[in-house]
Amino acid sequence: MTKQDLPGIKGVVDEIESLQKDLSDIDSLLQTRYVADTVKGSSMRFPYMEHVLVVGGVDEVRLSKQRKKLSRRLKITLMRMQLIRDDAYKLIDEQEDADIRTILRLKYINGLTWPEIAAEVHMSDRTARRHLKDWWAK
Repeated sequence: MTKQDLPGIKGVVDEIESLQKDLSDIDSLLQTRYVADTVKGSSMRFPYMEHVLVVGGVDEVRLSKQRKKLSRRLKITLMRMQLIRDDAYKLIDEQEDADIRTILRLKYINGLTWPEIAAEVHMSDRTARRHLKDWWAK
């Protein structure tokens, strides 16, 4: 992870949240497949008239396989995104200046606006921007 990668981290953080939501609500992502078939039968009493019955339901075997496959894919992607996010946190934590660490976290991880960042670090919008500009210049 380099400092040039930091501007894309907010997208990674958003993707992590989305993946976690998808994992918790995985059934809504699955394509439920209904199966049906017909059988011939007759009534149990006289006049024993033969008729066709339709039986149906959900293909649970296919649905279970689909759920496992999608869950595995989402978990792998989630782990990859979490590793990228952790690298970004590590890069931010390595900075010596507490103000720049806070500004980097608020800007790139939390995605706050400059006025929100300025209020959080108790400095003017312009000063916060200058701190970040100086950091980028290093």
